[in-house]
Amino acid sequence: MKNHFLISLISIISFFIPSDEKIKVTWTNFQGEEIEDIYGIGSKIYFYEAQKLVKLEFRNKRGELIPERKLTSFYPAEFRYTYDSHGNYISREAYNQSGELMNLDGYYDSAILKFKYNAQNQLVERQTLDKDGRLLEMGDSKIAVKKYDYDKSGHLISVTNYDGTGNVLPDIVKYSYRPDGKLDKSTYLNLSNEVITEIDMDYNEQGLLSGYMQVYPENNDVYTLQFSYVDSIFTALNVHLNKSGNVRAEKRGVKIGLAGWFMEDSLLLNSRFQYYGEGEFQLTIEHDGKIKDLEPIELKAPIEFEQEVYELFRNLELKREEQIANPDSVGKVVVSILEPFPTLESLKFVKKPKPND
Repeated sequence: MKNHFLISLISIISFFIPSDEKIKVTWTNFQGEEIEDIYGIGSKIYFYEAQKLVKLEFRNKRGELIPERKLTSFYPAEFRYTYDSHGNYISREAYNQSGELMNLDGYYDSAILKFKYNAQNQLVERQTLDKDGRLLEMGDSKIAVKKYDYDKSGHLISVTNYDGTGNVLPDIVKYSYRPDGKLDKSTYLNLSNEVITEIDMDYNEQGLLSGYMQVYPENNDVYTLQFSYVDSIFTALNVHLNKSGNVRAEKRGVKIGLAGWFMEDSLLLNSRFQYYGEGEFQLTIEHDGKIKDLEPIELKAPIEFEQEVYELFRNLELKREEQIANPDSVGKVVVSILEPFPTLESLKFVKKPKPND
């Protein structure tokens, strides 16, 4: 569980967006020739309906859906996604080249994911199932079901894990909140109700999350994470201190390098989807501040990271710096995603004051 909040495929890929309904990501070499990765994937195609992802295809460089492997299948030929009448994401199913449900290994693992919501459209249960619809225990954790509980104010107050037979598993998580509704503390408990680790949140004068401290009582290890918000940049500095006095630090965050523009919109983070990774993207912006293209340059991330980044940025708009007559139309985005906290709904990017302000 150490570094629980910081989990960090280097690929050369091209990013093609023909319309709002389809996104194609193609693997290429330095000569621009289409290639395949070690799993036989040459491209991924994302299909949208009503601005929601409904299908993700994995194809080889010849454009064929990738076949199911006999020994291990880390990726399907396609994923299909469904939503309820309120727009809530309720299922993800893996299919092989023949259109049959298939079991997976590795990162995705289960053939089927199912999500349930309450009357307030809050996620209350997540299930992992095999291709026959039976509960599937995931890896070493043995988690088959996650259940989420909320208080009367709508705050997430606990997450409990269960195995395939309904037994409660360790790592029960409980959350407490400040009077203003912001997350105050996360506590991880074992089955004996003993504290495994505890995380205390800290906020600055503007009410933005400024960091947290994570303590492991068993060995007195302490992790601290500090955030800063300046010049269209959200950065985080993670510092690990153990009882031997060793220190390890690393930065995480989002940076937009585009002269003549700044961001003041909130960046929404959906806590239901937890993708991790880091990478650089080329950003093209239209004259009205809308993001036109986002093309990956280098990625160090699990699959779907670039899609998650695209989802984060697709509806954002940048604001013009009035003092700059000819702002750039192409720039760079450096991204490193942090796991969302239950009530960390937005990160506000603010303009850095100029020296003469």
